[in-house]
Amino acid sequence: MQKLVFKSGRSLIKSDLDFLITPQELNAQFQRARHSNDIIRQLPSSVSTRLGKVEARVTLPLIQRIEQQLQMGQWVALGTRQRNTPIPQNTFRKMPELERAICNLNEAPERIVKAGFKPVVNDYVLPPVHEYVAVEPGPEHKIVVEFAGQWSSNSASLSLGKTDTQNEKVTKPRPDPEVEHRSLAEFKALEEEPKNLYLNVPLSGYPNPLKLLLAENVQPVKKDHEMDEWDTVLIPAIPMYYTSADKNKAEAKLYPSGYLYVVWKNKVWREIFLDGKGYFRDIDLAYYRGNTTSTAKKMRHVDIQLIDKEHQRFFDLEPFTVSQNGAVVFEGVLDEYGEAIIHSLTEETVTVTLTEHPETPPFELTTVESPVSGGVKQLREAEGAPLPHVWLPYKIQGEAQSDLFAYYSAEQLSLTELNKLEESPAELGVSLAELENYSAQQAFDSNADIIAPLCMPDIGTEDMSHQGLIASQLDKNIASMYLNEVKPVIRIRYQATVHVDHSDDYFEMRCIDKQWQQRAYLRECEYEDKTKAVKLVCFSGWPPEVEQVDLVRFTRGGDLNEEYIEVMIHQQVPIQDYLA
Repeated sequence: MQKLVFKSGRSLIKSDLDFLITPQELNAQFQRARHSNDIIRQLPSSVSTRLGKVEARVTLPLIQRIEQQLQMGQWVALGTRQRNTPIPQNTFRKMPELERAICNLNEAPERIVKAGFKPVVNDYVLPPVHEYVAVEPGPEHKIVVEFAGQWSSNSASLSLGKTDTQNEKVTKPRPDPEVEHRSLAEFKALEEEPKNLYLNVPLSGYPNPLKLLLAENVQPVKKDHEMDEWDTVLIPAIPMYYTSADKNKAEAKLYPSGYLYVVWKNKVWREIFLDGKGYFRDIDLAYYRGNTTSTAKKMRHVDIQLIDKEHQRFFDLEPFTVSQNGAVVFEGVLDEYGEAIIHSLTEETVTVTLTEHPETPPFELTTVESPVSGGVKQLREAEGAPLPHVWLPYKIQGEAQSDLFAYYSAEQLSLTELNKLEESPAELGVSLAELENYSAQQAFDSNADIIAPLCMPDIGTEDMSHQGLIASQLDKNIASMYLNEVKPVIRIRYQATVHVDHSDDYFEMRCIDKQWQQRAYLRECEYEDKTKAVKLVCFSGWPPEVEQVDLVRFTRGGDLNEEYIEVMIHQQVPIQDYLA
């Protein structure tokens, strides 16, 4: 038997065609073998491993398997002696892949062998030619905002507003490698033009963040300018409250769930929801206030009284619907006099339909503008990303912000209460003027009453989820701000009804000598259970000397009289009884 060499079909070259053994010739050569091992020894390992287990004395199945491998064109067999006869024309008819490879070899041009001498190399070195192109210098100014402390980054950031020459820029504070008491938020490559500075808080489900204005017309400085303390400084702080008269910080507590209000320049700058787990979530207060401007539609209501004139009777206890602009906005049941009062309408006319009397034509009724003396309250949702602390504007463009106050409320303030807080922030809130300790010491005074170094509050064993969050911020030059104590809240459940209530009706709690009184308008009362129409009438903030109070209901009645009707509910009741 002639010695064989197997080669991959892809690596075949033109000179191999003179030594090629066709599958038929290989088959005839293998049939002279007496033992299958005589065949396998001539095969490369890459071919023999694909053949699988072979019986020693059975050569015919083995030869058929080898022929199949060759017909697939993956391998070709080459002999050691040059062929004496050309390959028959139809030999590769059943092997299209191998036939295509051989055709390509026959059509390829002859390879030109270069002469065996080295090419001439021009080793003359030409002098370099330098071409100078004028380049416009890039912006070389910056704006730097300083933060007290060094701490892990959170999702809030700072941004510069877009101008005619530059787009908006966003950055986050980073620890200052030179000093340990601060972090720096640096805007680089700025044009020498004033820019507006904003605090950005991401909003859940919205592409754009909540942007809170920090400063207008901030002037950039040169890129190599440095300062021991920058002109704009923000302080990260965590609100707490004292539980003892001696203001023992070791006994101070974190606020439970509620609302934090930061009043700046006689305006509520931030409304923040405290989730009760140590995180702070911003509320887009400007959005909700924008919805109550004069451009928004005013609230209206309709007094319904339906009479069946044909049968001279009231449509008593009849199910009905109220439609506005073709859409049903209310479903209910009339009382025994065919009456109901429907609020929160916006159009001048509505359609009332008796659902169980399709033969009765719908009633077109005119609505009346609702009184607004109580203000309109709606739940303002906290959609800001959860933050581990609150950034406060201590110094803006070189000026300490002495008109900065903070206030905690267990209940969300109504728009009327927000206005009152803005009118008298010092009366309700706590001044944060002690922030100036940062400039004096690059830290906070542990003996201060309001702004002090962050320390672990008295968390107790009720909820330990706060502990890790607070512990991660200890010794980071973050401040505690001790605000007003948590005031008790009286919550009275009231069964609301569309047949009696007007949105301008209110409850009033007052002490006997009328030194203190507080009103809760029905339109401001939130539902405890909307499906059962149960509202919560809440009172808080009474002075310590108040011991006994009256609870009075005021209503204008169905025809909206000019004067309220006063109904005494409870009289001379100890206020502690409402807290029991």
